[in-house]
Amino acid sequence: MELNNLNLLVISPHADDEVLMAGGLMQKVGQTLICPMAIGTTTSYHKGEVSQATRLSELNAITEVLPRVRICKPFSDKDRKLYDETHISDAISYLDRQVELFEPNIIVIPQQSHHQDH
Repeated sequence: MELNNLNLLVISPHADDEVLMAGGLMQKVGQTLICPMAIGTTTSYHKGEVSQATRLSELNAITEVLPRVRICKPFSDKDRKLYDETHISDAISYLDRQVELFEPNIIVIPQQSHHQDH
């Protein structure tokens, strides 16, 4: 089976996780759909505050570099809303709908970690 004939679905907890999880694979498959789960303003020690608008801009920039990549509407895009404030069944319904519409051959999810969103 040729990779360039396959559809890749990347379930990304945050903007930038998709590149870390599947950046190389996204370059090789036919079509990619990235489903970001939570995008909001964040604060970190080394970057300070990074706005939701910046995160969305960074995410959308992927489509300029990789034209076969599409970004679906984030599951949670309310600024500063935590992913853990939503019911898991809502997240599952959101992902079920994306799978139904896109019909992926490969689904990439994050590796288990101590981060609650992953």
